[in-house]
Amino acid sequence: LFLYSAMATRRASAVRADADVQGDVSLVAAHGYCSQEAVNLLLTGAASSNVFDGEKKLGETSSDCMTLRGISRQPRVGFLSLFEAYGSLEVGSFLKEPSSPVWVVHAESHYSVLFADSPAKAPGAGDAVDVWYYDPLGRQDEEKRITVTPGGLQEAADEDDLETNGMIAKVIRTRWGKLANLDWNGSE
Repeated sequence: LFLYSAMATRRASAVRADADVQGDVSLVAAHGYCSQEAVNLLLTGAASSNVFDGEKKLGETSSDCMTLRGISRQPRVGFLSLFEAYGSLEVGSFLKEPSSPVWVVHAESHYSVLFADSPAKAPGAGDAVDVWYYDPLGRQDEEKRITVTPGGLQEAADEDDLETNGMIAKVIRTRWGKLANLDWNGSE
């Protein structure tokens, strides 16, 4: 019902026009998962198909050119994705640096949330920031406060070391950099 309300507010014709393939946009993807267009509609008010900033043109002439639509402005709530850590996509600065320090996190097959109690500094800034992570499917019974120190590591964490560079750590490092040190403050 929430998604239908967002679509009705935007209007179905505008939702179709927002997407890369305008005649074939779906807000529900394979296996009943939420499409990127639906996530972007809820976060930004526009159902763009991509998470990079602005638009990208593919093709050399107007007859063979396709426009890929990304995020056009900074939203209040951001978005981070494990797919960026794997090199499958690029999340733009609009979504990495939202006006409020709150991010929807897409990791594997579901969404969770990461937030800070103060405005987050730009990636690469050396000051530590505390973020809280909440996963509604993770059976969390404790607060997960993570102290992120950009540039706090001498070398990037080992990709295969799931103790120090697990799924959520990889996602966090897409925002604060591969050399960000993460202190989970005693939580697992």
